[in-house]
Amino acid sequence: MENQNNQSKINILKTIYLPILISIGILFSIYSLLNYLIIIKYKLIEPNVGLVKFFIPILLTVVLSYFYIRPKINFIVFKNGDKKGDLTYLFIFIIAIPFIIFQHYLDTKGGELTQVKHIYEIVSKPKTKYYQIEDFFLLRKFGSLWVSSDVTGRYGTELSVTASLVCPLVDTVFNYNKEETWKVWFAKNYHKTFNYKKSETMAGQNEINEFIDKSVMDFKLSDFSQEHFFSRISNSDERKNYVSAIERFPFGTKLSKEVVILRQEKGDYNTRNGSSLFWFLGTFLLGQIIVLFIILNHKLNKKSLLKYEKLNSSDKIKNALGFLIFLVPNKKSYVTPILFDINIIVFLLMVFSGVSIIHPNTKELLNWGGII
Repeated sequence: MENQNNQSKINILKTIYLPILISIGILFSIYSLLNYLIIIKYKLIEPNVGLVKFFIPILLTVVLSYFYIRPKINFIVFKNGDKKGDLTYLFIFIIAIPFIIFQHYLDTKGGELTQVKHIYEIVSKPKTKYYQIEDFFLLRKFGSLWVSSDVTGRYGTELSVTASLVCPLVDTVFNYNKEETWKVWFAKNYHKTFNYKKSETMAGQNEINEFIDKSVMDFKLSDFSQEHFFSRISNSDERKNYVSAIERFPFGTKLSKEVVILRQEKGDYNTRNGSSLFWFLGTFLLGQIIVLFIILNHKLNKKSLLKYEKLNSSDKIKNALGFLIFLVPNKKSYVTPILFDINIIVFLLMVFSGVSIIHPNTKELLNWGGII
């Protein structure tokens, strides 16, 4: 009996777990390599940061889990059939988290450093992720503010308010050129969460206004001269907020097209990675231990496996597609799948063009022909 159990566990490792582990490794490796070469090292494109670090890793994880891992899980015997779906969701969770963390690590690890003495040197050099600036001065009297808010919380009970403040970054208080030449800006944001229902009342509005006033005052009075290590804010929702603040300034619309926006970072270039590598390894190993423990405590359905192996390629594809087969036009249903496909394609195009996934703004929707 013990030998049979051991053999069953070996079969599960060979048939289920190892192929899944290899597929995860391939996914991580290929995507991370493309991200590093195309975006980080050679800077061939600069897509939205949230798209590269968050949306695409989750999308690829869901695709891998649904089309490859889910069919493999079906070969495991569960007392309750619903647990197969739960295990698929668990795989999405334990793959996506380390996947996202590793993209962050890759971004910080591969980010290049440019060391300059004066601010004006930044514009004449190739853009990098990090900057070490010896001399700089913040022209806070020319600062600008942009306030954005999002409804958050599990049931939409909270209002997340962000005050994004910017000001020109110049060499010294006595030595700076005309406003039209301010190509480098300093940025800092302040964030606070409020009760959504209360925010609609006068008392709630007063709280939000008080937070904004305190943020502006902190920006004006804080000493930012001690930290000389900066990071460049690339294409992201955060940058859009800062650009909106700059565009409120005279010549701002013209400046925003080529502006370099920097924020101060704690530490230095050598400590830029923080503990992200530790978190990647920790979450990945912990996730694998959990699913391995679950899988090894169940038996392999040999009959289902043999039946599957006898299927032709077409039937295997249909089996992998599952309920998504309805997206493929057929004789019984032709128009509806096409309509679904068109909507999905438009959504993906919007996302890849930089439109915010969760909270697209009015301007973005109008550009895409959305009806507000």
